[in-house]
Amino acid sequence: MSKKYVPFVNFLKEVMRRRKRLPSQLAADLGISHATVSRWLSGADIPKTRSCVMLAEYSGVSLERV
Repeated sequence: MSKKYVPFVNFLKEVMRRRKRLPSQLAADLGISHATVSRWLSGADIPKTRSCVMLAEYSGVSLERV
């Protein structure tokens, strides 16, 4: 995992913890694939802008926080 992705991975894990969601449930909630969420959690990939907007709305935080 790239160190530059660590803050995002931690944010995503915190969102999942607060909402009591598994990766597959988060993926379903956001309308994306489980594989995409898995790549985000492993730090292999980061979300595109559209997904960041969805995550911000889903988690109730500003887009800048994502």
